[in-house]
Amino acid sequence: MASTAPTETQTVTAKSDRPPERLVRHVFWKYPLLSVVLLALVAIIAAITLTLRRRAGYKQQNISAQVAVRAADRLRVVKMDPEPRP
Repeated sequence: MASTAPTETQTVTAKSDRPPERLVRHVFWKYPLLSVVLLALVAIIAAITLTLRRRAGYKQQNISAQVAVRAADRLRVVKMDPEPRP
C-alpha cells in the first residue's frame, strides 16, 4: 500500500501560496521608510553646510585680539588747556 500522506516539501508549499504577513508588512513599508530616512539625511547635511559656510560681510569676533588688548591701549587721556568763555 502506498502512503497517501504528503511529503515534507508538499506540506510546506501546500500551506499557503501567499508570503508571510510579516514579510508583506516589511516590503510594504521598506521604500517609504527609506525615502524618509534619505530625505532626513539630506536635510541634516544641508543644515550643517549652511551653518558652517563663510558669508561675505559677516562680522565675527576675534577673541585673540580682544584678549591681547591692554588697558592703556583702550583709553588715551590727553591734557588740554581749557577754552576761554565767550
